[in-house]
Amino acid sequence: MKVTKFIVRAGVISALYACLCILFAFSSFSTSLIQIRISEILTVLPLFMGESIIGLWIGCMVGNILSGSLLDVFVGSTATLIAGLMTYAVGRLVRHRALKVVLGVIPPVVVNAFIVPLSYTVFIGAGAEVYILQTLWVFIGQAITLSAGGVPFALTLQAKFFNKRTPMKEIKEKTNAKGQTLEEFLSEYNPSDWKHPSVTADCIILSQGKVLLVRRGNHPCIGELAFPGGFCEEGESAESTAIRELEEETGVKGVPCRQLYTVSTPNRDPRDWTITVCYYAVIDEPCVAKGGDDASSADFYEYLIGGDDDLTTLELSGKDGKTTTTLRVKRDVFGRIDVNATQILQNGMAFDHAKLLLLAVEEIARYE
Repeated sequence: MKVTKFIVRAGVISALYACLCILFAFSSFSTSLIQIRISEILTVLPLFMGESIIGLWIGCMVGNILSGSLLDVFVGSTATLIAGLMTYAVGRLVRHRALKVVLGVIPPVVVNAFIVPLSYTVFIGAGAEVYILQTLWVFIGQAITLSAGGVPFALTLQAKFFNKRTPMKEIKEKTNAKGQTLEEFLSEYNPSDWKHPSVTADCIILSQGKVLLVRRGNHPCIGELAFPGGFCEEGESAESTAIRELEEETGVKGVPCRQLYTVSTPNRDPRDWTITVCYYAVIDEPCVAKGGDDASSADFYEYLIGGDDDLTTLELSGKDGKTTTTLRVKRDVFGRIDVNATQILQNGMAFDHAKLLLLAVEEIARYE
């Protein structure tokens, strides 16, 4: 889903840039000594969207193929790509909103001024003095375009779509120990100062002594049994992620789930710092499940729990055989399974999912 959104947005930006290039290719202000290219207004988009870098790059190539020489295709698209990457970096590093826009228009002006003239001066044998003059003309044209069109365009986008302000006047008027209002505090706040965990959501679906599991089709824990689940996408709640991943990986849908537990055990995932929100549901009877997305298979497995807290065994049986997990269960002061302290001595499931299955079975028996 996230990849699809990226591709679609990049494609729309690419098409828009190419259309503007072609539409104004032979207008007087695009062919004069100092060129005013309307399409360059879009080069402020990397301030807000990373996918626009690819969109502008491809759009520039397409536009030059249809309205310019092959040399323009290579040189112009290279300049657009480099400028896009630099503008994107400005958008991520500069927190002050107005300063971000001002600095963000500089890369398209400077990069194009020095690179674009190469295609019709140095690369065709013109002297250095011609290159210097052409650099000046391109610089002036880009500066006019970006200052007159790019800056207002960026400020409008920022105010309408990328600047979430609180409507509560009383909150804005409050100040912290430094005398900063909320707006002043946010202008200096840099989220990259703090490492952020990734968030995933998992679903535990139980029925008649069986649990719905998938076999992972990718690293880590490739080929091992796991709960249906995956990473939360931008703008998506953990609940929505759990339901979406359940359907994508097993084909099961329409199952209302409750939150069971939030797992924050350090180093539980070899990829990164990952926190998972675990959901569960009990259904009357096992339903048909089929592996999809990054799950190679999906099915209901019979589970059998034996032993005691000192040495607990969890046996899973399905059409593809049996797996056994051995755990040393630890409990918290409330008598509940302590997921963080419980040890997996021999694992037959991916990640820490064996712990969560024990917790789910015990909690459901206690409260359902």
